[in-house]
Amino acid sequence: MNVSFEEINSTQKRIKIKIGAEMVETAFNKAFTDLKKKAKVQGFRPGKVPLTMIKKLYGASVASQVGEDLINSNLFEQISDQNLKIVSSPVIEATNLPKMGEEYEFAAILDIMPELEIRDYKGLHVRVTKQKVTPALVEAELARLAKQHAKSTPIEDDSAKAEEGQLATISHKVKLEGEPLPQMDVNQTPVALGKGELYPDLEKAIIGLQKGETKHVDITLPEDFQDKDLAGKTAQFEITLDGLANLDTPEINDEFAKDLNFDTKEKLEASIVASLEQQAEAGRKRQLEVELLSALLEKNQFDVPPAMVDEVIDSMIKEMYPGDNEPAKEAIKNQDMRASMKEEAKKRAKNTLLLWEIGKAEDIQVTDEDIASHIKKTIGKEEDSSPETEKQVKMFLKQVGTKIRENLLLEKSLDVLIENATIDEVDA
Repeated sequence: MNVSFEEINSTQKRIKIKIGAEMVETAFNKAFTDLKKKAKVQGFRPGKVPLTMIKKLYGASVASQVGEDLINSNLFEQISDQNLKIVSSPVIEATNLPKMGEEYEFAAILDIMPELEIRDYKGLHVRVTKQKVTPALVEAELARLAKQHAKSTPIEDDSAKAEEGQLATISHKVKLEGEPLPQMDVNQTPVALGKGELYPDLEKAIIGLQKGETKHVDITLPEDFQDKDLAGKTAQFEITLDGLANLDTPEINDEFAKDLNFDTKEKLEASIVASLEQQAEAGRKRQLEVELLSALLEKNQFDVPPAMVDEVIDSMIKEMYPGDNEPAKEAIKNQDMRASMKEEAKKRAKNTLLLWEIGKAEDIQVTDEDIASHIKKTIGKEEDSSPETEKQVKMFLKQVGTKIRENLLLEKSLDVLIENATIDEVDA
Protein backbone atom coordinates (compact mmCIF):
# COMPACT_ATOMS: atom_id res chain seq x y z
CA MET A 1 0.00 0.00 0.00
CA ASN A 2 1.25 3.46 -0.95
CA VAL A 3 0.16 6.53 1.07
CA SER A 4 0.86 10.21 0.42
CA PHE A 5 -0.35 13.49 1.93
CA GLU A 6 -0.85 16.87 0.28
CA GLU A 7 -1.26 20.12 2.23
CA ILE A 8 -4.31 21.96 0.89
CA ASN A 9 -4.10 24.70 3.52
CA SER A 10 -3.29 25.00 7.22
CA THR A 11 -6.41 23.08 8.26
CA GLN A 12 -6.96 20.64 5.40
CA LYS A 13 -5.00 17.74 3.95
CA ARG A 14 -5.62 15.47 1.01
CA ILE A 15 -4.67 11.85 1.61
CA LYS A 16 -4.07 9.55 -1.37
CA ILE A 17 -4.00 5.81 -0.87
CA LYS A 18 -3.06 3.21 -3.48
CA ILE A 19 -3.87 -0.37 -2.49
CA GLY A 20 -2.01 -3.25 -4.11
CA ALA A 21 -3.76 -5.72 -6.41
CA GLU A 22 -3.19 -8.62 -4.01
CA MET A 23 -4.97 -6.83 -1.16
CA VAL A 24 -7.83 -5.90 -3.49
CA GLU A 25 -8.18 -9.53 -4.59
CA THR A 26 -8.23 -10.69 -0.97
CA ALA A 27 -11.02 -8.22 -0.21
CA PHE A 28 -13.04 -9.43 -3.20
CA ASN A 29 -12.62 -13.10 -2.24
CA LYS A 30 -13.72 -12.39 1.33
CA ALA A 31 -16.79 -10.51 0.10
CA PHE A 32 -17.74 -13.34 -2.31
CA THR A 33 -17.22 -15.96 0.41
CA ASP A 34 -19.39 -14.03 2.87
CA LEU A 35 -22.06 -13.61 0.22
CA LYS A 36 -22.00 -17.29 -0.68
CA LYS A 37 -22.98 -18.19 2.90
CA LYS A 38 -26.27 -16.28 2.72
CA ALA A 39 -27.05 -15.97 -1.01
CA LYS A 40 -30.38 -17.45 -2.10
CA VAL A 41 -30.31 -18.82 -5.66
CA GLN A 42 -33.09 -20.97 -7.04
CA GLY A 43 -32.02 -24.60 -7.27
CA PHE A 44 -29.31 -24.37 -4.61
CA ARG A 45 -29.38 -24.70 -0.88
CA PRO A 46 -28.00 -21.73 1.15
CA GLY A 47 -24.22 -21.90 1.25
CA LYS A 48 -24.01 -24.34 -1.67
CA VAL A 49 -24.11 -21.86 -4.57
CA PRO A 50 -20.91 -22.23 -6.67
CA LEU A 51 -18.48 -19.33 -6.18
CA THR A 52 -18.27 -18.79 -9.95
CA MET A 53 -22.03 -18.20 -10.04
CA ILE A 54 -21.84 -15.85 -7.06
CA LYS A 55 -19.18 -13.80 -8.87
CA LYS A 56 -21.26 -13.67 -12.03
CA LEU A 57 -24.53 -12.74 -10.29
CA TYR A 58 -23.20 -10.28 -7.72
CA GLY A 59 -19.96 -8.91 -9.17
CA ALA A 60 -21.15 -5.31 -9.57
CA SER A 61 -22.74 -4.99 -6.11
CA VAL A 62 -19.75 -6.67 -4.49
CA ALA A 63 -17.38 -4.20 -6.16
CA SER A 64 -19.27 -1.32 -4.54
CA GLN A 65 -19.12 -2.96 -1.11
CA VAL A 66 -15.45 -3.89 -1.51
CA GLY A 67 -14.63 -0.29 -2.43
CA GLU A 68 -16.41 0.98 0.67
CA ASP A 69 -14.67 -1.57 2.89
CA LEU A 70 -11.22 -0.83 1.43
CA ILE A 71 -11.72 2.91 1.91
CA ASN A 72 -13.04 2.69 5.47
CA SER A 73 -10.50 0.21 6.81
CA ASN A 74 -7.40 1.73 5.21
CA LEU A 75 -8.36 5.40 5.49
CA PHE A 76 -9.12 5.35 9.21
CA GLU A 77 -6.11 3.15 9.89
CA GLN A 78 -3.88 5.82 8.31
CA ILE A 79 -5.66 8.60 10.21
CA SER A 80 -4.97 6.71 13.44
CA ASP A 81 -1.37 5.83 12.54
CA GLN A 82 -0.59 9.45 11.66
CA ASN A 83 -2.32 10.67 14.85
CA LEU A 84 -4.42 13.11 12.82
CA LYS A 85 -7.11 14.95 14.77
CA ILE A 86 -9.92 15.25 12.26
CA VAL A 87 -12.97 17.37 13.09
CA SER A 88 -15.48 15.76 10.71
CA SER A 89 -16.02 12.75 8.49
CA PRO A 90 -13.50 12.60 5.60
CA VAL A 91 -14.83 13.75 2.24
CA ILE A 92 -14.12 11.01 -0.31
CA GLU A 93 -13.25 12.35 -3.73
CA ALA A 94 -14.83 10.75 -6.79
CA THR A 95 -13.33 7.35 -7.48
CA ASN A 96 -13.88 4.32 -9.72
CA LEU A 97 -15.00 1.00 -8.35
CA PRO A 98 -12.23 -1.52 -7.58
CA LYS A 99 -11.57 -4.37 -10.01
CA MET A 100 -10.42 -7.88 -9.26
CA GLY A 101 -6.67 -8.25 -9.72
CA GLU A 102 -5.98 -4.50 -10.15
CA GLU A 103 -4.62 -1.77 -7.88
CA TYR A 104 -7.21 0.48 -6.27
CA GLU A 105 -6.58 4.18 -5.64
CA PHE A 106 -8.68 6.78 -3.84
CA ALA A 107 -8.29 10.17 -2.17
CA ALA A 108 -10.03 11.99 0.67
CA ILE A 109 -10.08 15.52 2.08
CA LEU A 110 -9.45 15.74 5.84
CA ASP A 111 -10.34 18.72 7.99
CA ILE A 112 -7.67 18.85 10.71
CA MET A 113 -7.88 20.40 14.16
CA PRO A 114 -5.33 23.25 14.24
CA GLU A 115 -2.30 22.85 16.48
CA LEU A 116 -2.34 25.68 19.01
CA GLU A 117 0.28 26.80 21.47
CA ILE A 118 -1.59 29.58 23.18
CA ARG A 119 0.51 32.46 24.43
CA ASP A 120 0.11 35.82 26.17
CA TYR A 121 -3.33 35.06 27.58
CA LYS A 122 -2.45 36.65 30.91
CA GLY A 123 -2.06 40.38 31.35
CA LEU A 124 -4.38 41.45 28.52
CA HIS A 125 -5.34 45.13 28.66
CA VAL A 126 -8.90 46.04 27.61
CA ARG A 127 -11.43 48.82 28.03
CA VAL A 128 -15.12 48.33 28.74
CA THR A 129 -18.00 50.74 29.08
CA LYS A 130 -19.38 51.23 32.58
CA GLN A 131 -22.77 49.62 33.02
CA LYS A 132 -24.92 52.00 35.07
CA VAL A 133 -28.47 51.55 36.34
CA THR A 134 -29.93 55.02 35.80
CA PRO A 135 -33.36 56.42 36.71
CA ALA A 136 -34.10 56.54 32.98
CA LEU A 137 -33.56 52.79 32.68
CA VAL A 138 -35.88 52.18 35.64
CA GLU A 139 -38.54 54.40 34.05
CA ALA A 140 -38.14 52.56 30.76
CA GLU A 141 -38.65 49.20 32.50
CA LEU A 142 -41.74 50.52 34.29
CA ALA A 143 -43.07 51.70 30.93
CA ARG A 144 -42.33 48.29 29.43
CA LEU A 145 -44.28 46.59 32.23
CA ALA A 146 -47.16 48.99 31.76
CA LYS A 147 -47.20 48.28 28.04
CA GLN A 148 -47.04 44.54 28.76
CA HIS A 149 -50.18 44.85 30.88
CA ALA A 150 -51.92 47.29 28.57
CA LYS A 151 -55.22 46.32 27.01
CA SER A 152 -55.16 46.39 23.25
CA THR A 153 -58.13 46.77 20.97
CA PRO A 154 -57.52 45.64 17.37
CA ILE A 155 -58.27 48.23 14.70
CA GLU A 156 -60.51 46.50 12.19
CA ASP A 157 -60.41 49.26 9.57
CA ASP A 158 -58.14 47.98 6.77
CA SER A 159 -57.48 51.54 5.62
CA ALA A 160 -56.08 52.56 9.02
CA LYS A 161 -52.52 53.86 9.03
CA ALA A 162 -49.90 53.54 11.75
CA GLU A 163 -49.46 56.47 14.12
CA GLU A 164 -47.85 57.19 17.48
CA GLY A 165 -49.60 55.72 20.50
CA GLN A 166 -50.71 52.58 18.65
CA LEU A 167 -49.51 49.01 18.92
CA ALA A 168 -48.14 47.99 15.53
CA THR A 169 -47.47 44.37 14.60
CA ILE A 170 -44.60 44.35 12.11
CA SER A 171 -42.43 41.95 10.14
CA HIS A 172 -39.22 42.87 8.39
CA LYS A 173 -36.39 41.27 6.48
CA VAL A 174 -32.98 42.95 6.32
CA LYS A 175 -30.11 42.89 3.83
CA LEU A 176 -26.72 44.58 3.78
CA GLU A 177 -25.32 45.21 0.31
CA GLY A 178 -27.67 42.57 -1.03
CA GLU A 179 -26.67 39.88 1.50
CA PRO A 180 -29.39 38.70 3.94
CA LEU A 181 -29.00 39.45 7.65
CA PRO A 182 -31.32 36.78 9.09
CA GLN A 183 -30.32 37.64 12.66
CA MET A 184 -32.12 40.98 12.21
CA ASP A 185 -35.32 39.61 10.70
CA VAL A 186 -38.52 39.77 12.79
CA ASN A 187 -41.88 38.14 12.19
CA GLN A 188 -45.19 39.60 13.44
CA THR A 189 -43.60 41.41 16.37
CA PRO A 190 -45.67 43.93 18.37
CA VAL A 191 -44.10 47.34 19.03
CA ALA A 192 -45.57 50.43 20.70
CA LEU A 193 -45.09 53.40 18.41
CA GLY A 194 -43.82 56.63 19.94
CA LYS A 195 -42.33 54.87 22.98
CA GLY A 196 -38.69 54.75 21.87
CA GLU A 197 -38.74 51.00 21.31
CA LEU A 198 -37.28 51.29 17.81
CA TYR A 199 -34.43 53.33 16.40
CA PRO A 200 -35.92 56.56 15.04
CA ASP A 201 -35.44 55.91 11.32
CA LEU A 202 -37.16 52.52 11.56
CA GLU A 203 -40.12 53.96 13.46
CA LYS A 204 -40.32 56.83 10.99
CA ALA A 205 -40.59 54.30 8.15
CA ILE A 206 -43.48 52.51 9.91
CA ILE A 207 -45.50 55.64 10.73
CA GLY A 208 -48.06 56.15 7.96
CA LEU A 209 -48.00 52.58 6.71
CA GLN A 210 -51.40 51.07 5.98
CA LYS A 211 -52.36 47.65 7.33
CA GLY A 212 -50.96 44.96 5.04
CA GLU A 213 -48.67 47.42 3.25
CA THR A 214 -45.01 46.57 2.57
CA LYS A 215 -42.31 49.19 2.25
CA HIS A 216 -38.65 49.04 1.17
CA VAL A 217 -36.40 51.57 2.83
CA ASP A 218 -32.68 52.12 3.50
CA ILE A 219 -31.93 52.67 7.19
CA THR A 220 -28.59 53.62 8.71
CA LEU A 221 -28.04 51.61 11.87
CA PRO A 222 -27.02 53.56 15.00
CA GLU A 223 -23.34 53.95 15.87
CA ASP A 224 -24.02 52.20 19.19
CA PHE A 225 -25.75 49.26 17.49
CA GLN A 226 -25.14 46.07 19.50
CA ASP A 227 -23.38 44.32 16.60
CA LYS A 228 -20.25 46.42 16.12
CA ASP A 229 -19.69 45.00 12.62
CA LEU A 230 -23.02 46.54 11.54
CA ALA A 231 -22.95 49.78 13.55
CA GLY A 232 -23.23 52.87 11.34
CA LYS A 233 -23.87 50.86 8.17
CA THR A 234 -26.87 51.34 5.89
CA ALA A 235 -29.10 48.28 5.60
CA GLN A 236 -32.04 47.56 3.31
CA PHE A 237 -35.29 46.87 5.19
CA GLU A 238 -38.41 45.25 3.75
CA ILE A 239 -41.10 46.22 6.30
CA THR A 240 -44.66 44.91 6.44
CA LEU A 241 -47.36 46.30 8.75
CA ASP A 242 -49.25 43.14 9.78
CA GLY A 243 -51.73 44.74 12.16
CA LEU A 244 -52.70 47.72 14.32
CA ALA A 245 -54.32 48.11 17.73
CA ASN A 246 -55.21 50.92 20.09
CA LEU A 247 -53.52 50.76 23.51
CA ASP A 248 -55.02 51.47 26.91
CA THR A 249 -51.91 51.62 29.13
CA PRO A 250 -52.40 51.48 32.93
CA GLU A 251 -51.11 54.29 35.15
CA ILE A 252 -47.92 53.40 37.04
CA ASN A 253 -48.88 53.70 40.71
CA ASP A 254 -49.33 51.60 43.85
CA GLU A 255 -52.40 49.90 42.41
CA PHE A 256 -50.42 48.86 39.34
CA ALA A 257 -47.63 47.56 41.62
CA LYS A 258 -50.16 45.48 43.57
CA ASP A 259 -51.33 43.89 40.32
CA LEU A 260 -47.72 42.70 39.96
CA ASN A 261 -47.64 41.34 43.56
CA PHE A 262 -45.71 44.27 45.11
CA ASP A 263 -47.10 46.25 48.04
CA THR A 264 -46.09 49.63 46.65
CA LYS A 265 -44.67 51.29 43.58
CA GLU A 266 -41.48 51.91 45.57
CA LYS A 267 -40.97 48.18 46.18
CA LEU A 268 -41.63 47.44 42.51
CA GLU A 269 -38.95 49.97 41.57
CA ALA A 270 -36.48 48.40 44.04
CA SER A 271 -37.06 45.01 42.42
CA ILE A 272 -36.48 46.53 38.99
CA VAL A 273 -33.21 48.12 40.15
CA ALA A 274 -31.96 44.76 41.47
CA SER A 275 -32.88 43.04 38.20
CA LEU A 276 -31.22 45.75 36.09
CA GLU A 277 -28.06 45.52 38.19
CA GLN A 278 -27.90 41.78 37.48
CA GLN A 279 -28.39 42.48 33.77
CA ALA A 280 -25.71 45.16 33.88
CA GLU A 281 -23.22 42.74 35.42
CA ALA A 282 -24.09 40.10 32.82
CA GLY A 283 -23.69 42.72 30.08
CA ARG A 284 -20.33 43.77 31.49
CA LYS A 285 -19.14 40.17 31.42
CA ARG A 286 -20.33 39.72 27.83
CA GLN A 287 -18.51 42.90 26.85
CA LEU A 288 -15.39 41.71 28.65
CA GLU A 289 -15.61 38.38 26.85
CA VAL A 290 -15.77 40.06 23.44
CA GLU A 291 -12.92 42.46 24.16
CA LEU A 292 -10.63 39.90 25.82
CA LEU A 293 -11.11 37.26 23.15
CA SER A 294 -10.54 39.84 20.39
CA ALA A 295 -7.31 40.93 22.09
CA LEU A 296 -6.26 37.31 22.58
CA LEU A 297 -6.96 36.41 18.97
CA GLU A 298 -4.70 39.26 17.82
CA LYS A 299 -1.85 37.56 19.69
CA ASN A 300 -2.76 34.05 18.52
CA GLN A 301 -3.59 34.01 14.81
CA PHE A 302 -4.76 30.71 13.31
CA ASP A 303 -7.26 29.24 10.88
CA VAL A 304 -10.16 26.92 11.61
CA PRO A 305 -11.23 24.04 9.37
CA PRO A 306 -14.29 24.62 7.14
CA ALA A 307 -16.14 21.68 8.71
CA MET A 308 -15.90 23.31 12.15
CA VAL A 309 -17.27 26.58 10.76
CA ASP A 310 -20.18 24.68 9.18
CA GLU A 311 -20.98 23.04 12.51
CA VAL A 312 -21.05 26.43 14.24
CA ILE A 313 -23.35 27.83 11.52
CA ASP A 314 -25.70 24.88 12.07
CA SER A 315 -25.72 25.64 15.82
CA MET A 316 -26.38 29.34 15.22
CA ILE A 317 -29.35 28.55 12.97
CA LYS A 318 -30.77 26.08 15.49
CA GLU A 319 -30.55 28.82 18.14
CA MET A 320 -32.64 31.03 15.85
CA TYR A 321 -35.23 28.29 15.27
CA PRO A 322 -35.50 26.26 18.51
CA GLY A 323 -36.68 22.70 18.13
CA ASP A 324 -36.46 20.16 15.35
CA ASN A 325 -38.74 22.01 12.95
CA GLU A 326 -39.05 22.62 9.24
CA PRO A 327 -37.94 26.31 9.32
CA ALA A 328 -34.65 25.26 10.92
CA LYS A 329 -34.12 22.51 8.36
CA GLU A 330 -34.82 24.89 5.48
CA ALA A 331 -32.59 27.59 6.97
CA ILE A 332 -29.70 25.15 7.36
CA LYS A 333 -29.89 24.46 3.61
CA ASN A 334 -30.11 28.18 2.72
CA GLN A 335 -26.70 28.99 1.22
CA ASP A 336 -27.23 32.76 1.27
CA MET A 337 -28.01 32.62 4.98
CA ARG A 338 -24.99 30.41 5.65
CA ALA A 339 -22.71 32.77 3.72
CA SER A 340 -23.94 35.77 5.75
CA MET A 341 -23.13 33.94 9.01
CA LYS A 342 -19.72 32.60 7.99
CA GLU A 343 -17.49 35.30 9.50
CA GLU A 344 -19.32 35.28 12.83
CA ALA A 345 -19.14 31.48 12.89
CA LYS A 346 -15.38 31.60 12.27
CA LYS A 347 -14.98 34.00 15.18
CA ARG A 348 -17.04 31.78 17.50
CA ALA A 349 -15.07 28.68 16.50
CA LYS A 350 -11.76 30.47 17.16
CA ASN A 351 -12.98 31.77 20.52
CA THR A 352 -14.02 28.27 21.58
CA LEU A 353 -10.62 26.82 20.62
CA LEU A 354 -8.78 29.60 22.46
CA LEU A 355 -10.76 29.02 25.65
CA TRP A 356 -10.30 25.28 25.29
CA GLU A 357 -6.54 25.74 25.10
CA ILE A 358 -6.58 27.96 28.20
CA GLY A 359 -8.43 25.18 29.99
CA LYS A 360 -5.66 22.74 29.07
CA ALA A 361 -2.88 25.18 29.95
CA GLU A 362 -4.43 25.88 33.36
CA ASP A 363 -5.44 22.24 33.93
CA ILE A 364 -9.00 23.38 34.62
CA GLN A 365 -11.27 20.62 35.92
CA VAL A 366 -15.06 20.49 35.91
CA THR A 367 -16.38 18.11 38.56
CA ASP A 368 -19.70 16.29 38.70
CA GLU A 369 -20.52 18.52 41.67
CA ASP A 370 -19.96 21.60 39.46
CA ILE A 371 -22.38 20.21 36.89
CA ALA A 372 -24.99 19.25 39.50
CA SER A 373 -24.77 22.72 41.06
CA HIS A 374 -25.20 24.34 37.63
CA ILE A 375 -28.26 22.19 36.89
CA LYS A 376 -29.86 23.05 40.24
CA LYS A 377 -29.27 26.75 39.63
CA THR A 378 -30.77 26.48 36.15
CA ILE A 379 -33.95 24.79 37.39
CA GLY A 380 -34.22 27.16 40.37
CA LYS A 381 -33.53 24.59 43.09
CA GLU A 382 -30.06 25.58 44.36
CA GLU A 383 -30.81 24.77 48.00
CA ASP A 384 -33.03 21.77 47.34
CA SER A 385 -31.57 18.31 47.96
CA SER A 386 -34.84 16.39 47.99
CA PRO A 387 -34.98 12.97 46.27
CA GLU A 388 -37.17 14.43 43.51
CA THR A 389 -34.65 17.20 42.75
CA GLU A 390 -31.74 14.75 42.81
CA LYS A 391 -33.68 12.58 40.36
CA GLN A 392 -34.07 15.60 38.05
CA VAL A 393 -30.35 16.35 38.31
CA LYS A 394 -29.44 12.78 37.38
CA MET A 395 -31.77 12.94 34.39
CA PHE A 396 -30.16 16.16 33.13
CA LEU A 397 -26.69 14.74 33.79
CA LYS A 398 -27.48 11.77 31.60
CA GLN A 399 -29.03 13.82 28.81
CA VAL A 400 -26.80 16.92 28.60
CA GLY A 401 -24.05 16.39 31.16
CA THR A 402 -21.28 16.32 28.55
CA LYS A 403 -22.45 19.57 26.97
CA ILE A 404 -22.74 21.27 30.37
CA ARG A 405 -19.23 20.11 31.28
CA GLU A 406 -17.84 21.66 28.08
CA ASN A 407 -19.68 24.95 28.67
CA LEU A 408 -18.51 25.18 32.27
CA LEU A 409 -14.92 24.56 31.18
CA LEU A 410 -15.18 27.45 28.73
CA GLU A 411 -16.71 29.67 31.44
CA LYS A 412 -13.88 28.85 33.86
CA SER A 413 -11.33 29.58 31.14
CA LEU A 414 -12.97 32.94 30.52
CA ASP A 415 -12.77 33.65 34.26
CA VAL A 416 -9.01 33.03 34.07
CA LEU A 417 -8.76 35.65 31.30
CA ILE A 418 -10.77 38.16 33.36
CA GLU A 419 -8.88 37.54 36.61
CA ASN A 420 -5.52 38.09 34.89
CA ALA A 421 -6.50 41.10 32.76
CA THR A 422 -6.10 44.83 33.29
CA ILE A 423 -9.56 46.30 32.79
CA ASP A 424 -10.20 50.02 32.31
CA GLU A 425 -13.85 51.00 32.79
CA VAL A 426 -14.82 54.10 30.84
CA ASP A 427 -18.02 56.16 30.83
CA ALA A 428 -20.45 55.56 27.99
